[in-house]
Amino acid sequence: MAALMYITVSDLIRWFGAREVAEIASADRGPVITEARLLTPDGDPEAETAAGRIRDAIAHASRIADSYLSRKHTLPLETDAVAESPLPRYCGDICRFLLWDDKPTDAVRARHDQAVKWLEAVAAGKATLGCVALPLPAAASGAGSPGFVAGVRHFGPEAMRGF
Repeated sequence: MAALMYITVSDLIRWFGAREVAEIASADRGPVITEARLLTPDGDPEAETAAGRIRDAIAHASRIADSYLSRKHTLPLETDAVAESPLPRYCGDICRFLLWDDKPTDAVRARHDQAVKWLEAVAAGKATLGCVALPLPAAASGAGSPGFVAGVRHFGPEAMRGF
């Protein structure tokens, strides 16, 4: 089963700007490829290489996210749940960090670290994907798991009269 990609090249361009995305995707930070060439490389070797690097980084960032999310959620996630969560933007931050290779700026590194912390919190059950309720993995809701039922109040004011 192929992993769900949480972002697109267009998302990266919208969030970080065409110039930065083209620059960090270009081989050896060489000539900057235009947004149009990134989105439709049409046989242009430089643009094909840059677009391939971006697709690889998107896939890698999505797999990183899945490695955390799989602890609490059944994968693949519902696309509506993904769209309404902070997950795409955090995947964008991870992807951007990956594209910077070994020389990310402090801001890029900080956003990556924040994204990983959020994923860790989701995996630990300390954060959620947002307001959308997602089903628990089958193992967490199957036989042998404790059940919880709201109780009845046994020691209210009426029951305590006379004591």
